[in-house]
Amino acid sequence: MLKFNKFLEKVQNDWFNKNQDFYITQGKKQSDNYIKKENDEYKSLKEKINKIKISDIKFKKIEKNWMNEGFIEYQIYYPPELKNFKFSIDSVNNYITLNKYHYYDFYYKIFIAFINFYNKDEMTFILFKKNELLNKIINLISNKYYIIAYDRYLYLTKNHDKFLKKLKDNKPNIYFINQKVKGKEYTDYQLLEINKIKNKLKQITYNDITFQKFEGEYFTEYNIIFKNDELNKSIIKYDLISHGFFGLEKNQYKKYFGHIRKRFHSKSISEKLRGIGLGYKIYKSFIKYNGFIISDEQSSYSARKIYYYLLKDNDIYHILDKHREIGQQKILLIWKDYPKIKKLVHLIKTYELRNNQKYEYDDRLKKYF
Repeated sequence: MLKFNKFLEKVQNDWFNKNQDFYITQGKKQSDNYIKKENDEYKSLKEKINKIKISDIKFKKIEKNWMNEGFIEYQIYYPPELKNFKFSIDSVNNYITLNKYHYYDFYYKIFIAFINFYNKDEMTFILFKKNELLNKIINLISNKYYIIAYDRYLYLTKNHDKFLKKLKDNKPNIYFINQKVKGKEYTDYQLLEINKIKNKLKQITYNDITFQKFEGEYFTEYNIIFKNDELNKSIIKYDLISHGFFGLEKNQYKKYFGHIRKRFHSKSISEKLRGIGLGYKIYKSFIKYNGFIISDEQSSYSARKIYYYLLKDNDIYHILDKHREIGQQKILLIWKDYPKIKKLVHLIKTYELRNNQKYEYDDRLKKYF
């Protein structure tokens, strides 16, 4: 067996020495291709929606079945290019959700059209991203509703008493209030404090972030720790980053990449901190801390974008498994000074050859073949 392994290793080395460029790709090229596809889809959808009038968007109710019991769905049936957009309504709590993983500022037409169609005196939307979408919605409905934005929710009501009660119950978490008729906007003090935190986070680097490992009986988690103690306290106070941001996922029946049977999944950063590059810094710091990280088909849209951008980082090597659709390819990111990098690359390469796979390697990894 030992002789066979040595023979196999020699055959592998000889083959890769003769075919060094067969699987090699440039990280920048891959990253640019993924980002270009995302941008092209964004522009195409934006152009379509910009040509559509709010009054032209029509909805129909979709009957419930046993799989979505407790939810009511409304789907756009006109115009046809928007037919994949759905609103689901929790019939117990009456929360309204747009069934998309992410949305852009030009989606405001869909929201306004649904508000006009649903035409209730009181509505609560779950928001996944706060951007120009929210501002445009508020500007177009401020004369019809009292409006409160808090946490991940947008609350609309025509009843002044309900407005005051919701205001009282959620005051610590409110970041926008609009009182109908008066047309005045009030900003909670939280927004000012969080803006100060954002400015501090813009200035830090990935080296200003470390992690605290917490190991339970059935799970292992890693809390984000900033070297600035005051920054840590402020983030905890306003619950801006999820506790146990990275969690270790082990599955003895699943191979996440090559022979690797464990990966780290991430939780969320508050939408109040989005758009300042914090996710990128956190991921890069964790790759340095742990040595490597793997994307998965269950990785969120936001996480995948970070992975794509990290492909261009000079401090990080990558291996790609492209046997999937765009947006679902697995990516293995490795810190350049990871002590076990040679062993890790050999493990992946061995799996690839024995299972007739085809991976694409950062050209800087060829010295480990």
